[in-house]
Amino acid sequence: KRISITTAIVSIIGVPLLVASHSGDVPASGQFAVGATAIIAATGSTAALSYCFSPYVKTLSYVSTNGDCDDGTGNHTDTTKTTTLVEATTTNIFAMEKITTFNPDTDVSLPSKAKTYRPFCNFMVRGEPF
Repeated sequence: KRISITTAIVSIIGVPLLVASHSGDVPASGQFAVGATAIIAATGSTAALSYCFSPYVKTLSYVSTNGDCDDGTGNHTDTTKTTTLVEATTTNIFAMEKITTFNPDTDVSLPSKAKTYRPFCNFMVRGEPF
């Protein structure tokens, strides 16, 4: 990811500088076409990698809740039932971790039901690909 982002940034900055430094040899329309193609190729590959691999789960672990649990509104309820939740850690294109906690019995669906065409998606959690 770091290499992909670095090459995208270098191409966005470097290609216009290279095109401007060789301005006398090629007509302006040719310079623009070559520069735009190089920038689109560099940033497009970074975007494609991000799209394909963003559902990749870095870690997947069980989290057991029993007794006092938060219902999401700040209210704590006392339950005697033990619920096993799953915690999935994914990363975005800038390598920042995102932790998603979900109930595998109620929150998980197949990708075909959501009509997603993500290449590396094995399951969906509340509409988000994993």
